[in-house]
Amino acid sequence: MNSKFWLTVMFLTSRIGILDAIGQCHLAEYSIGGMFLRGHTIKTYRVGLPEDCYFKCLEELICQSYNYVRGQNLCELNKRTKEARPEDFEPDWKRFYVGRVTHRVPLGTIRELPAESCYEITASEGNEVVKRKYWIYSDGNSGVIEAYCEDGWQKINGEKPVCFGAKDNDYGAFNITKSGRVKTMKLIH
Repeated sequence: MNSKFWLTVMFLTSRIGILDAIGQCHLAEYSIGGMFLRGHTIKTYRVGLPEDCYFKCLEELICQSYNYVRGQNLCELNKRTKEARPEDFEPDWKRFYVGRVTHRVPLGTIRELPAESCYEITASEGNEVVKRKYWIYSDGNSGVIEAYCEDGWQKINGEKPVCFGAKDNDYGAFNITKSGRVKTMKLIH
């Protein structure tokens, strides 16, 4: 057959492969050697290669990051990131930490992955946080509630305004529907 014909067939075949590959690339996960996230492990696996830890994390809906222990081939899946809990990000020369970037469920958006507070959601998700309801722990991790978060604050009244009933320099009163302790209150006039 004609060589021009075969060159054309090869060219068109190669273009099909390129078009199939478009859109399959994703952001790379990042690793930090000599560091790990302490105290947030949800599952531990013995794996053959460090890359196997990546796939274990992808299989687990609430996996936010993972630690890999060198020499022991241990994979520790975490329910938090170093951004959400920087105080728990510690050095350990035998480990490395990997933050999940692709297909990660944002903290507090599902009941199975509640946050400690609206502030923790803001720390974890950064600019991705929107004014909406999130799942957070209530009463020291004993229960989970849906709370309205705005700029790192939990609005105890949801989206509705609270009337204090104060007039002429008299004290007003209001009811808080959430149980537990109020650490800080922000009054907006």
